[in-house]
Amino acid sequence: MMKRLNRSWFSYSIVYLMLLSGGLLYHSSVEARLPSAKRECATCHIMWLNEFKRKDVTTLIPYDPKPVEKSGKQDIVSTERMCFSCHDGYVMDSRFLWKNRKHTHPVGVVPSTNVKMSLVDGKEVFPLNEDGKIYCGTCHSAHGVDWNQTEAPIFLRVLNINSSMCMICHENKKKGPASGNHPVNKKLSHIPEALRERGSKFSKKKGVICQSCHRVHGSKVKKLLVRDNHESRLCTSCHTDKSSIRGTKHDMGIMAPDTKNIRGKTVAESGPCSACHIPHDANTPRLWARYFQMDVDTVSSYCLGCHTRDGPAHKKTLGTYTHPVGVPISRLGITASIKKWVSKYVAPSKFANIIPLPLFDDFGVRSKKGGNVTCLTCHNPHKWSHKKVSGKLPDPRTLEGDGSNSFLRIAHDGRNRLCTNCHRKNASVELSKHNLSISAPDEKNVYAQTTAKNGACSACHLPHNGEAAYMWAKQTGRTREGVEKMCKTCHNKKGSAKKKLPGEHMHPLHVNLDVLPKKVKPGLPLFLWDGTRNKKLGELDCATCHNPHQWQPGKPASLAGDRADVEGQANNSFLRINAAGDAKLCTHCHQDKKTILKTDHDLRVTAAKARNKKGQTIAQSGVCGQCHSVHTPVIPQRLWARTPGPGKDVMESMCRSCHQLGNIAENKIPPQKTHPKRMVPANKGRMFGGRAKNILPPVFDANGKHVQDGLITCPTCHNPHQWNPAKAKQGTGRNREGDATTSFLRHKNTAYFLCSDCHGEDSLFRYKYFHWKESRSQHHLYKP
Repeated sequence: MMKRLNRSWFSYSIVYLMLLSGGLLYHSSVEARLPSAKRECATCHIMWLNEFKRKDVTTLIPYDPKPVEKSGKQDIVSTERMCFSCHDGYVMDSRFLWKNRKHTHPVGVVPSTNVKMSLVDGKEVFPLNEDGKIYCGTCHSAHGVDWNQTEAPIFLRVLNINSSMCMICHENKKKGPASGNHPVNKKLSHIPEALRERGSKFSKKKGVICQSCHRVHGSKVKKLLVRDNHESRLCTSCHTDKSSIRGTKHDMGIMAPDTKNIRGKTVAESGPCSACHIPHDANTPRLWARYFQMDVDTVSSYCLGCHTRDGPAHKKTLGTYTHPVGVPISRLGITASIKKWVSKYVAPSKFANIIPLPLFDDFGVRSKKGGNVTCLTCHNPHKWSHKKVSGKLPDPRTLEGDGSNSFLRIAHDGRNRLCTNCHRKNASVELSKHNLSISAPDEKNVYAQTTAKNGACSACHLPHNGEAAYMWAKQTGRTREGVEKMCKTCHNKKGSAKKKLPGEHMHPLHVNLDVLPKKVKPGLPLFLWDGTRNKKLGELDCATCHNPHQWQPGKPASLAGDRADVEGQANNSFLRINAAGDAKLCTHCHQDKKTILKTDHDLRVTAAKARNKKGQTIAQSGVCGQCHSVHTPVIPQRLWARTPGPGKDVMESMCRSCHQLGNIAENKIPPQKTHPKRMVPANKGRMFGGRAKNILPPVFDANGKHVQDGLITCPTCHNPHQWNPAKAKQGTGRNREGDATTSFLRHKNTAYFLCSDCHGEDSLFRYKYFHWKESRSQHHLYKP
């Protein structure tokens, strides 16, 4: 019993002691917590300690209490010395941030005029010290910390999400390229590990923010950059595809080390990228670091800032005749988007598929649809060669570019891919004799380049510094011959096409089509004296009839002209329209002559086996080509293509090329072949007759020229191109017998017209005289 009582008493004693000690401990903690809270604040707010109120103690810091409420001024507790008293390693070692005050955000300075000290709800967000200078407390505050938010660092006066705090003051830097500043919040496909390791920050969506390039504290280089930008290493950390510019002709540190950008900085001071780009306060857009060339499209203005006579690239200027820029790609029949180009012209299958190239709008911004051709369409200014270059590049100061490099996006080599990528309509030139790799492989242009080195186009065209319009690649002289002078650079007695000369006499050039009796429908190009096209003022030139890029009209894939020895015919020969068969090329302009088709003068009807002087059949020459030769005619009159027959004048001799014994029209020889040649009428107007129109038959001089006073000859009475004078239409395609109302006579009232319209009232006498044999033989009107 006693043992049980002793054991209970002991247990109660233990419980009592535990409760007693617990109560004492609780009382102690409550008592201790009151002064500890004050002491925690007093770590900074030392003036709050009661000990400072003792009169028998002299403190190291004079007692100078400040009001507790925010004054907008710097209190003693937020001086730099107070901050450093903890951040010197005593509590946290942050000396690397502020030691010597290098490479950290400026403090102790008055904000520049570019910095805007913003207000929120009418209150100053970032206070300055009593001297109006930036100090630690401008951005930082130890109060009001929201420990639950995880989006931004604590102890800042405002949340700093995606560098938003930076842009409150540096407002002029947040508008991106439009204001000449680097883009912000632009998403990266990949965040560079080299930047992440150095403390770069990016948005949650991998966007570039201020802190991607700048570290407010702890930067080891100037401008608070996250890494040294020597050789533009910071730039190329993200822009890896641009790093290949180093060591090339666009590396101004090598090519023009003394040239300065708009900030007055050389490449040695700011890196290779800085020659053309600066991240802030640049000439917009593209963060441009140089002055623009005026009066050209936006993108070209960048390039011409250097590629001018007075620029650092004065040895690489473009010349007067250079590839067009600032023009829409749609002119070439291409519908373009960033990822795909489609041409309305189907190039032969041997040509590579179209590669989409950069196009730009009028403001120099990359176009998503359509767009203009610019320098950057063909050139990548950051990449010397489209091929991967291994090893060290040659010294760019002595290196001369060619079609395989020169910053071209596609090689301009013997395969001709750069030109044909856009000019699909003209790609067929590679399949013809105008590809000098086929017809004259040793021929060189003005830069001594062969087509084997630079492709078929280079024989005639240079993208820069051409000799004439169309960036001509051969010496043309300074004559005013339009396109003709370009053709003659090869088609001359010493040229590569010396076997294909147009001849001393040829189809008229440099004439306006208004001289023709009928208005010419549009469809063929006309040219000015300098070779440029002009629909209204242009004149006929070589390229009016000829398309120098396509051997056979309507058949761009034809291989019929890809041999040096091939002879052209009316259905090819680089003609724009087929001149064989119905001679559509000829009748396109000479519409009043198309009535010859399917008549007796269409030799397909009356002499299917006929050949002209060149030995061409009708199928080879076309209807018109049997009588007329556009180049190298037999005689110059009417560009005659047949051997002239006998006759007292040139017009008669041309008719009698066929109308003579032994020839194709020997059955149609008039008994009295010509009107008396001594008779030279003064054909000045209608002398007699009742027709409404003053239409008199033409007369000619001895050389066949249509004159006012001349000889009567075959075409005076006959129009060889129209069978029926009353009906201006084509024939029936059958060989018919003519009479006085047809037979290619000029006027339907033949019996009334032929004599009286010229001889007037004297016609009756003359008719009787010439048709009565005794009168003619016994009473001569002229000396026999």
